[in-house]
Amino acid sequence: MDRQKAKEVPKEEIAVSDEKIEELRKELESLKKKKELKVKAEQQKVKEKEGPTISIDLDNIEKRLDAIEEFLEEKSQKTEVLIKTKDLDEIEKELQSIESEIVIEPKVIEKELISYEKLIKEHPWLEEARYEYMFSAPDTKKNAKDYQSWLIEWSQVIYDYARISILHVLYIRKLNAEKPFSKLRNRDGAIAAIAQKLVDQNIGVWLNKKKKEAVRIYWKTLDEWAEEILDWAQENGKLEPILTFEIRESGELFAELPKRDLTRIFKKLEKEGKGEVIKTDEGDITFKINLNY
Repeated sequence: MDRQKAKEVPKEEIAVSDEKIEELRKELESLKKKKELKVKAEQQKVKEKEGPTISIDLDNIEKRLDAIEEFLEEKSQKTEVLIKTKDLDEIEKELQSIESEIVIEPKVIEKELISYEKLIKEHPWLEEARYEYMFSAPDTKKNAKDYQSWLIEWSQVIYDYARISILHVLYIRKLNAEKPFSKLRNRDGAIAAIAQKLVDQNIGVWLNKKKKEAVRIYWKTLDEWAEEILDWAQENGKLEPILTFEIRESGELFAELPKRDLTRIFKKLEKEGKGEVIKTDEGDITFKINLNY
């Protein structure tokens, strides 16, 4: 007689508390934030190179995070949350696995948090409930004056955001996901309009006037940057022609200046008789200080 097949024992289902669901959600949100920071860190590394070289499959990670979020959302809508022990274990393992794949330097996370905290200190209304209306632009026709006041207030926020974060170029799509701009209604249009206000104030320039996808913010003038670079070069005894990579490795605030601006600064200093611009065989430019200026 054939041996009777053993019946599969159903996986035990357990009632999960609201606190456990909330704990998993917080961990999920934390990983999503880390993923965003990872993207930014990778983009920063390749800012002046051609083509990104992101070392992990971010699309795959995004799908896995979305799947967990969808599962938790579905379960949380029920009166009593019942999750199979196996599923709960798999969720926790998956979250741990994703976290191990998203390796973020502590300095990157710290910089993000500190920058936002500094921004809030200068503009505390951004987190005050009574100013929630500021995240919607007033009607440009019915309330033209209010709209202009709104633009001025937000243009100062973006200006300070760039200055505090030490960013010289802001990308409209990136700002969409950044606090506090992620709370703006009609984000693309609103952020572009605010950036345009900075351009109108002559402290911003569109990198492409037609597409208007990125804006260069001048929270310091090129004259100020020129003086800082000159002081740094003299203090560090830079007698040989200064290469671009030396600027990048300086650790100073001007280290991430766009290459185009560095070229303009070097040419400006040359015109003032403070040095000489020298082109390398590779087509790059260097700057040799004139000790007798």
